[in-house]
Amino acid sequence: MTFLIVIISLAIVYWTSLPLLIKRYDIIVEYIYFVQRFKIGSSLVKLVLTLATITLLTTVIYAILINVFHGVLGYLFALAVLTYCLGPLQYSTQQSYELLASDAITQTFAVLFWFLVLGPAGAVFYYVNSRIQQVEQDNEVLQAADYVENLLNWIPVRIVGFCFALVGHFSSVINYWLKNLFNGLNDNHHFLIQCFELAYRVEPQVDQEVVLSKNQYMVSLIFRSLILWLVVLALLVIF
Repeated sequence: MTFLIVIISLAIVYWTSLPLLIKRYDIIVEYIYFVQRFKIGSSLVKLVLTLATITLLTTVIYAILINVFHGVLGYLFALAVLTYCLGPLQYSTQQSYELLASDAITQTFAVLFWFLVLGPAGAVFYYVNSRIQQVEQDNEVLQAADYVENLLNWIPVRIVGFCFALVGHFSSVINYWLKNLFNGLNDNHHFLIQCFELAYRVEPQVDQEVVLSKNQYMVSLIFRSLILWLVVLALLVIF
């Protein structure tokens, strides 16, 4: 059932504007602002409270719904949560390939990974932390949220880097991937970009045509990697 939820959710995000319409009034952001107005300790306490309350609420609701009507309501809830947390899949080749790589991780692959590992609560936890980074102004909170995101991105970045090897130039990427697999949290973005550069096998140049070509290739790698994830997930379900 998890596989069907992922497929349906990705289809909704890719072919409809429903998630964008829902997020015009983002209840998560409203709740973040709501917590900020209370004097309940340090900024870090507010961060923990925001993450914990929404994640716990999601866990409780899912635990209740999955045990009624043969789990149908629970599956529908999981579908709604994942669709809500995923970012748009319409990647623009007008963006730089560095930004495309960052968006692919934060809006798609990391959300999917934590949904597959921890269910709806995992996707919500990641999404809430990313929204805190976008609306929070306290430097202490931003640093803590950045650390949490780097921690949550560490495994998805390595998996996507490996996918770049499989769907790009394997020998070039896998050598770098193995040598730098256990780099620190702050190296996530650089690690992924280097995997892409090796998969593309073109040195960075200032020529606009080459830059656009790299952007197009990044979009291609993102979708090929996503398809690879779905194939692996399908095989896990079958076997």
